[in-house]
Amino acid sequence: MKKKPYICIIKNRSNMKAKSLIMCMMLAMLAACSDDTEEVLDRPYYWANGKIKYLSYVENSSFVLFYEKDRESIFNSLSELGVDCSVILEGDYSEKTNLIIEKGRAYDYPDGCRWMRVDIPCQTLKDKLTDAIYTSPLMTDFYGGTQFTISNQIMVSYEGSMASLSEIIKDYNVEIMGRLDINGPVFLLWCSNDSEGNALEIANKIHKSGKVGWAAPCFHGLKGSTIDM
Repeated sequence: MKKKPYICIIKNRSNMKAKSLIMCMMLAMLAACSDDTEEVLDRPYYWANGKIKYLSYVENSSFVLFYEKDRESIFNSLSELGVDCSVILEGDYSEKTNLIIEKGRAYDYPDGCRWMRVDIPCQTLKDKLTDAIYTSPLMTDFYGGTQFTISNQIMVSYEGSMASLSEIIKDYNVEIMGRLDINGPVFLLWCSNDSEGNALEIANKIHKSGKVGWAAPCFHGLKGSTIDM
């Protein structure tokens, strides 16, 4: 029997200054074992406690990561799209954890990062905000509950080396931030707009490959939200 993944909920203290507190909810999925018989429908989903949990996209709302140095150019581009930048919800995005015991190539990537929520379709922002690091749609549970976002990070349970994991994920154009030791070795991955999908999509691809113990995206719930784990 495979270990039940570690579930970690971390409050990002640097976001206390933002209007809405962002919580990093690292959800770990059980591995897609051969005895998993549940059919996967054609809609966004994640695994929780061996069960598929379906999600829904929030139309015309997106989560954007960018570097502070690019803030002015990004806000200028948003103004060209007719966005009132004075009401944009944004904050610091310091997602580097002190739990990392072996640093990867992407360890320093979160330095100087900020996030924002913009009420513009995700693809429109990807096309317009060429300086943005990562853009993903806002989501709700399948029943249209509290909104939350898909961050750009993925947790992967893997017993092998960082080099061998790099071979497994090389086709997804993601990079490794580092290795943690939480209920066994877990690697933290970094996605960008150049990756082969958002963190939810890539986590499911890695999960279904059968080459790792499990893979899970990191969700960010707006203050007061809950996600079924």
